[in-house]
Amino acid sequence: MSASVQVREKNKVLAASKLETILKRRMEHLEPELQSALRQLCAIDQTFWDELLKQMWESGRLLTALGKAGLCTNAEGYHVPPLSLVADLLQVPEGRRCMMKYFYQSFPSEQSLQEMIALRMKCGQPLVWEHLAILMQFCPYLGGAGRQQFDHWLRRTLENDWAPATLKKQIAKAQNAKQKTAKDSRPRAKSVLPTFEKECARLISQLDYLSHMFERYYRSPDSGILASLRSMPAPEVRAQRAMIEQKLNVIRDWLEKVVAHAKNMDQDCEEGLTLVSKACGQPQAVEFGTGASGEGKNKAALPVPR
Repeated sequence: MSASVQVREKNKVLAASKLETILKRRMEHLEPELQSALRQLCAIDQTFWDELLKQMWESGRLLTALGKAGLCTNAEGYHVPPLSLVADLLQVPEGRRCMMKYFYQSFPSEQSLQEMIALRMKCGQPLVWEHLAILMQFCPYLGGAGRQQFDHWLRRTLENDWAPATLKKQIAKAQNAKQKTAKDSRPRAKSVLPTFEKECARLISQLDYLSHMFERYYRSPDSGILASLRSMPAPEVRAQRAMIEQKLNVIRDWLEKVVAHAKNMDQDCEEGLTLVSKACGQPQAVEFGTGASGEGKNKAALPVPR
């Protein structure tokens, strides 16, 4: 028996024992037939939520793998990322797809998933998907402060038997109190820094993904846009000339916007470094984009010829 199966079976036994203790205490005054019916309903409810979480995790695992796979051909004959087929074929909203991926990335091993599924509140009830969807706002898959916040609110949920709506309300209450404290006190570094770290981590993750997509797919010599165009027979190119030119021009228009956003973000980073230097009362020690050799900035912009 594998380690993950052993953990799953052990946790299942512990959860069942805990629930049985609670049920006995709450139903000892009821008729045996009613007790039996209530036990069956509790078992169905727990099995439902356990299986749903497993399905969400498995979907997240598959979506994560598809995000790293090569391009495929859709019904129209175009090379597209596999995730776009998920959206077209299954009609799964993007928000839900992202949530399932983040759930899997937060519990990347089957053992960690089983340990999470086995968790029970004091009342004996399991966590439901809505609990975890609310907690995903802390981005636990990035680790650090976000994971600490996730674990903190998960622990409080288990200790206080919070329903999803109560959990959401308690988090909002704590965040509002934190914002009020930050507004009324100086310095604000304690409250601002976690937000800064979270936003930077999110942006870095998105930029890393975009860079990965450009390098591995869009500009790939084997399966990139230009490669797919070169593989088309000349008669097909002539027949679809208008469509091909229109698509390429749309991409160029979007690249112009990306370049503009990149320049603006570069300026924001410059201004941020200046703010840090002023706040610390020191000369600016680090140049954005400076390499280990000590050379100046090495900015790279996407050329968009017109």
